[in-house]
Amino acid sequence: MSIPKKLIIALSFVAVMLIGCVTTSYRYDNQTYASRDEAWAAVVRVNAEAEAAISAGAKNLVDRKLLVVIPTAGALSRTLEGIAAKSGRQYPPPGTPARAQADFAADQGNANMKSVASSLKKANIYREIETMEVDTTTPNIQASQSQDVIAYHLGVDNLIPTLYFMNAKTGKQVVAVDMGASSRAERRRSLVDDIKSKALQ
Repeated sequence: MSIPKKLIIALSFVAVMLIGCVTTSYRYDNQTYASRDEAWAAVVRVNAEAEAAISAGAKNLVDRKLLVVIPTAGALSRTLEGIAAKSGRQYPPPGTPARAQADFAADQGNANMKSVASSLKKANIYREIETMEVDTTTPNIQASQSQDVIAYHLGVDNLIPTLYFMNAKTGKQVVAVDMGASSRAERRRSLVDDIKSKALQ
């Protein structure tokens, strides 16, 4: 959606929040849009392209369930507010351009993770994939013998969002994404490939 220098979900709103701005424009996937509607259309289009780039798996490769844990947009916003407070800055108040951008970024972060879950379902790695939206950006959900877990983390002490893969046998690992890839679709393929590799360990 982007992750320790490696994921998807690069939240450009951190810079927006810390720097502030005087005009309402929206940035997504290295492009700037004049309105939220235009930017949101780009979120939908780019995620659809990323999902389309995933090859449909012929059969389930892993006889376990996968739980994808996704923070709500509200949880992302509260974490950003905490980051702002820790840096000694005021979180953008409602009605300001900077707040509109931060709210958009939180919404797209949530949407990107939902799209990641859709990509994993298409890849058909697991016999079942379930998503769970949680009201925190630091979830503490453990894997079991029958269920692996993917969870998005963003804490006030770490401005880089991180995607973790958890398995009862191999433990907790950071999902690796090729951030040098030229498109989000290629990055999404690398994310799915890395999760597939970890799931088969």
